[in-house]
This record gives sequence, structure tokens and C-alpha cells, in this order.
Amino acid sequence: GGGGGRLINGRPPQDRPYAIACDFGYGVGASNTVFSAGDAESRHKIMEYVSPFIAPEEAARLVCAAGIWIGGLGGFPLVNFESNGPGQNFIKQLLSLRYPRVYIASESAVKVGAGSDETYGWHSSPDAKTAMLGEYRAALGGGRFRNPSAAALKECLGYFVDKFGRVVTQYDLTKHTVGEDVARTPHGDRVIADGLLHQAYPQAGRVKAELAGPAVG
Repeated sequence: GGGGGRLINGRPPQDRPYAIACDFGYGVGASNTVFSAGDAESRHKIMEYVSPFIAPEEAARLVCAAGIWIGGLGGFPLVNFESNGPGQNFIKQLLSLRYPRVYIASESAVKVGAGSDETYGWHSSPDAKTAMLGEYRAALGGGRFRNPSAAALKECLGYFVDKFGRVVTQYDLTKHTVGEDVARTPHGDRVIADGLLHQAYPQAGRVKAELAGPAVG
């Protein structure tokens, strides 16, 4: 069930909750910007977009367009993203476009309504990255994340634990130059986007209960 990649009238089934997750480069060819989208109920990834030449501001416009096309319960997918670095440029542009559904970093965050960018998305740190990727790995192994992308699954194999106990790729440990060949070197960008998609699924899935309203009886 859940539709997978099935389209109805040119769009994913509209009776499902969806999420989009993003990992960003700066759009200069050094690393990829990746979007992953999936069904928050079936946990099936339905879309992947990858480019090393999309700046964060342009990425926000593309995510907004993708969100309008995907739709689903609540009208729009929930968007999660890495908030470090270029992620701040992304969220400012996304909010200026009045995109209505963004992942809240903390359930106790009280400044979201006041427009604080700090409360949106996922902030990467060595510990946070290890925890997030560990949860994604467990979901893949347990069948709780259905990933049809061979390229994304291949990138998972590029991660390992270094001598300091950090989860890294070889790219993280070497010096680089800017260019398309560097972007083709696996950075694990797809893995981060997919891990953030898995992280967003529970929050995205709540829209079904919210639309149903309080139980009666």
C-alpha cells in the first residue's frame, strides 16, 4: 500500500501525508544539493533530486514548487532540512515564499510563531549526525524506510566510524577543490537527505490526526 511512485491525475495520491528533506551545497559545484520526498505513512521514498549547481535560494523555490505539486494531506509536504551554513539562506527564502509546513526542531520551541529561523530544521553536529544516521540505518534495516534509489543506497556504503568515533565519509577527511568532478565524489549528501526524511516522517504524519479532529465518544 501507500502508492509508492504511483501517480493519480499526474500527482501523487492526495490522501497521503508527505515530507520533503534537503541537504545543501552552495551551488558552486563543490557538493550536491539533494531533495528527497516520501510518503510519511508508507515510509516509501517517492522522489529524489540532485544537482551541484543549485544555490540555496533557488533550492527553496524548487522545493516550494515540488511541494505544491506533491500536495497531499494538509495541502503541502512537511519540509525538513540541514539548518547549518546554506540552510539558513534556504529557510529565509522558503519562509519569504510563505511555505506553510516546515519541520520544527524542538517540540518545546516557542519562537516558531514569531518567525525565528533557529527553530526550524535539523542542526548538524558530530553527535547529532551520529544519532540521526543511526536511526536511519535502523529504519532501513527494519523495513521502516523504503528506498528505491540505488545511488542513495550505494552512498550509504561510503560512511564509516573514524578513530574518534565520528560517523564520516572519506570526503570529510580530505582536502578538495571546486568542480563537477568533486561533486561526483560521494559526500553522502543523499544519505543525509534520506536520514532527514526519515526524521520528518512522524511529524509529517500527524497531519492525518489533526485533520480528523478530536475523538468523539
